[in-house]
Amino acid sequence: MDKNSNKPEDKVQDVMHEFKQGTLESGGGSVVTDRDQAVAIALSEARDAGANVPPPPAKKAARKAAKKAVKKAVVKSAARKAVKKAVVKKAAKKAVKKAVVKKAAKKAARKAVKKAVVRKAARKAVKKAAVRKAVKKAGVRRAVKKAGARKAVKRAGARRAVKKAAVKRVVRKAAVKRVARKAVKKAAGRRVAKKAVRRASLRRRR
Repeated sequence: MDKNSNKPEDKVQDVMHEFKQGTLESGGGSVVTDRDQAVAIALSEARDAGANVPPPPAKKAARKAAKKAVKKAVVKSAARKAVKKAVVKKAAKKAVKKAVVKKAAKKAARKAVKKAVVRKAARKAVKKAAVRKAVKKAGVRRAVKKAGARKAVKRAGARRAVKKAAVKRVVRKAAVKRVARKAVKKAAGRRVAKKAVRRASLRRRR
């Protein structure tokens, strides 16, 4: 910084020239890299040189501005938080709805499975009952057939017995007839013999 120049304009130019070259230093000895800080240093140098430069803003105004900025930031952050909460609530509601829908779907699937199982069991029971009925009917038919066969056998046996009895009767009748014929023949022979004896006795008497 050129301390020999006394004009305020020269002070400002010198300070800005040093800032552009990167040789401007602050009161603490560090290199100034912020343009606003360089401008503030230039204005303070010009003010010290006697230039009519308005003073920097008061601390109260800065505090008010800072408070306003803080309030704005707080409001913005609150609005962001509210938006985030609303989004989170919507997402939570959607998740809850999805969960409810999934539960309902699971329940419906379980009910459908149970109904299918019950239907299968009912069909199996019906098939078993039909099979049992068919078996019973077949058993009854077999029993009827057996009974019919037995009756037929009995009838055939009865017929055979009747035939045998008839044959026996015929045989007996024939035997009786034969015996009668023999008896008749014997009786006839006896009569002839008697007649012959009588004739012979008559002849002798004569």
